[in-house]
Amino acid sequence: MGFFSEIDLSLFLFPHGCPSDRGVRTSAVSKFSKSEALDRRSTDQASPISRTNFNACAVQITLVEPGKPAWRKIKFFFGEEVLKEHGEIDRQRLGQIVFEDVEKRRKLNHIVHPEIYKEIFWVVCGYFLKGYSFVVLDLPLLFEHGAVNCYMHKIIVVTCDKEQQIQRVMTRDNADETYAKARIGSQWPIEEKAKRANFVVDNSGSLEETEEQVEKMVRILKDDKFHIRLRVFIVLGSTLILGSIYLFLFAR
Repeated sequence: MGFFSEIDLSLFLFPHGCPSDRGVRTSAVSKFSKSEALDRRSTDQASPISRTNFNACAVQITLVEPGKPAWRKIKFFFGEEVLKEHGEIDRQRLGQIVFEDVEKRRKLNHIVHPEIYKEIFWVVCGYFLKGYSFVVLDLPLLFEHGAVNCYMHKIIVVTCDKEQQIQRVMTRDNADETYAKARIGSQWPIEEKAKRANFVVDNSGSLEETEEQVEKMVRILKDDKFHIRLRVFIVLGSTLILGSIYLFLFAR
């Protein structure tokens, strides 16, 4: 089973020990370098990676809905100033606060990340049991947080030049340049993430050029047979354990 995570793109094949740091973390190159082509490959029903895409950002939004445990913790720690009129989290205001204060950013991560990792675990197990060969995990801050890197089999980092990165954040978040630079500055440099990646996608060119790179990676992933070895290992291990239990209980 593999994982694909965005570094904006991180790619991994089902968890197996602690291989490359690039695992699924799409090393969180961060959503700043995210590619339209990658989005298209994740949502296109004809795509080999469709239906196996886990978007941590989308899950995070549901985890902080009014009344949920993470929402209550955020409200308690950050106060009413991060809430909108009807109680929803003002993500842009909260982002401004945490990207200017390292300790507050750590506190927010401590609140939200454990809940996201629980979701990842159950989603990956579900796909594994259904027979999928890999799962795509879109996980910003993969390298920065480091909690799941050791479970990633492959990591993909999507890169672009600094000015493109800034402009894309400004466009995506409808924010000014100061905000964009602060957000980018809170993460590892793309160059450092790329060093730890199994695959690097250059997203500074045309959409077609990016799609071509993604297609090539998908072909490599589909040819990887690690998920078969993992399944065989699990079946044999389970059989051995159950057999030992049976002998202990009934064969005396």
